[in-house]
Order: sequence, then structure tokens, then C-alpha cells
Amino acid sequence: MGNKQRPRAAWAEIIAWICVLLLWASAASAYIDPRIFGFAAVMGLAFPVFLGLVGLITVVLLFFARQKIWIPLVGLAVCFGAVRRYCPFNFKSTPPKTAIKVISYNTLFLGGPSNNPETGNNIVAEYIERSKADIACLQEVPSFDGYYEQRVFPVMKHAKYHDGLLFNGVFIAMFSHYPIVRHELVCQDEGNGTVAFWTVRAPGDTILVINNHLKSVGLSMEDREEFKEMVHAPESKISRQGSKTILSKITHAAAARAAMADKVAAFIDRHRGTPMIVCGDFNDTPISYAYRRVGKDLTDAYVSTGRGFGRSFNRDAIFVRIDQMFCSEEFTPYAAYVDSRMKCSDHYPIVAYFDPTKK
Repeated sequence: MGNKQRPRAAWAEIIAWICVLLLWASAASAYIDPRIFGFAAVMGLAFPVFLGLVGLITVVLLFFARQKIWIPLVGLAVCFGAVRRYCPFNFKSTPPKTAIKVISYNTLFLGGPSNNPETGNNIVAEYIERSKADIACLQEVPSFDGYYEQRVFPVMKHAKYHDGLLFNGVFIAMFSHYPIVRHELVCQDEGNGTVAFWTVRAPGDTILVINNHLKSVGLSMEDREEFKEMVHAPESKISRQGSKTILSKITHAAAARAAMADKVAAFIDRHRGTPMIVCGDFNDTPISYAYRRVGKDLTDAYVSTGRGFGRSFNRDAIFVRIDQMFCSEEFTPYAAYVDSRMKCSDHYPIVAYFDPTKK
């Protein structure tokens, strides 16, 4: 019996090291510029797959080579930071009364747009008003003449101030409980971009809010169907052909996001010392170059106070958190979560509280 188990144990050890090395490579991909090596972006997206494989091999080693179980445990320990960024677990935190509530939401054209059949008002506007968010950063907001005066602005009594910038027919917008004194374009790539807004809570108390909608992968409906085929039947001919197209789009979009992220990071560096909230649809996971560049020296509200994967993109077989929320050292984050109850877009809103009083 012992002789039969030795080859199994040897193979289990080899497979364990392969899984661990793939996990390490995926975690390290966030430090590689996708403009130089595009496949790094694909490796970053595969992080949960490799994490699952390491978990699976841990179970296998328990049965066939228990003395080698240290291999996956060391593998997980080395990239613990990446694991925590992807799936944090924190105790519940209660925001103080002085905290600012912030929502970031890719609205998919304000839900279509979709109106509440009972009130006639836009359902996204009703959601924001009902939440009593002090700041709402919105992406993919349509430019419909007259619609806002009828269906949106009358609803927004708490976050009554608004401003935005138009990108190829869609706005990157912000609604605020506090007056918005100006905005500035940070970067743009066709219909995607980043806009900075300055909002004043009180004289001498200005918050810089940076609303991002980084470059989308731009998968068509056909691409989405091919992606489903890749997940459910990876060996099929359609899957192999479709994977080449999808991988090409992923790498090109990642390179474009990298260029945008560098500009956003430079803008953030120029405004260090200003109380700052950075959020939006990054179209990238926490294991990515864009996330690392923009979030450098900032605090990720979800990683610090959220729990679980926090899936924010809700379509197809894609299970990722691509909507992010950061703050500068002038804030302490609390109670971040992804609101999966709001289903009128292909994204869920990400919500967090920020206390301007340091601990």
C-alpha cells in the first residue's frame, strides 16, 4: 500500500508546486505593465482560478501526502496580501455620525433608463435619494434632453448638487449633498475617462472626489456567448476560436487602462494633502496594474472594511469586483459593501462611509 502511494504523493507534490507558482505569478502580474507584456493582464484575471486550484491541491495532499501540505500553505502565505485584496474578511464596522456616505455606480444609462411605474421617477435616482448618500459618483449616465428635469432632479433632494462631463454621448457625473465648485478632466480614452470634482462641506473643508470609468474591454454579445462557451466547454472548437478574440480584447483594453491609470496616479500625486476619495468603474480587479497604480498610498475602503469577494459586475460567468473605492489618509473608511439588491444595471453599486476625523 505504501509503495502505491509514493508515486501519487510525488505527483501531488509536483502539481502542488505548479499551482503555487501559477498563483504567485498571477499575484505578481499586478506589477507588470500590460503595455509591455499584455498576457500579465490575463494572469491577473485568472487569480481566483489559481487560488481555487491551490485550495483543491491542499485537500488532495491531506489524503496522499500530508507531510507536503506545507507547500500550498506557504504558497498562500507568500501572497496573503493579494488574497486579502481579492476576498477580504473584516469585522462589521459601524460608521460614526460624522462619516460621509459615498456611492459609486455604473448605471448602464440610468438603468436603461428605467422608471418606477408607480412614481414615474428614475429608479437609480430614487435609489440614491433613498440611500441618503452624501456623494454619488455615477458612470454611463446618458445625455437625454429634458429627462433629468422630469425624472431625476426633482427626486434628488439630499444630494441636490450635480455636475458632470460628457464623453461620447455619456456623462461621468457626480451628485453631492455639498456644493460642487468645479471639475477637471484628468484623462480620456474615447468614451471612457476620469473626472475630478471639488465639493465643499464647509468653508475651508474641501473634498477632492475622483470619479473613474477606465477603459472597457468592450465585449460584444457574441463575445459574451463565446466566453460562456469557454467556461462550460473549453475544449470545443468555438471556444478555442473565441478565446483568441477575447484574449486580444482583454490585453488591448488593459494596455489602455494602464495609460489612463498612470495619468490618474500622477494627478493624485499632485494633490497629496487634499482630502481625497477615489472611486469608480475600473474595469479591472484588485489584482491588476491599474488598481495598483491608482491605489498606491491610498486606503481601499472595501479591503479595509468589506467582507467577501464583493462581486460588482453581475453579468455572464464573470465573478469579479471591478468597481473600486479608495480614500486618502485624511479619512477613515467604514462599512464598505457591494449592494447586490440593485439590479437595474450590469454593475452593482459599491458603497462606503468615510470619516474625516483620523483615528
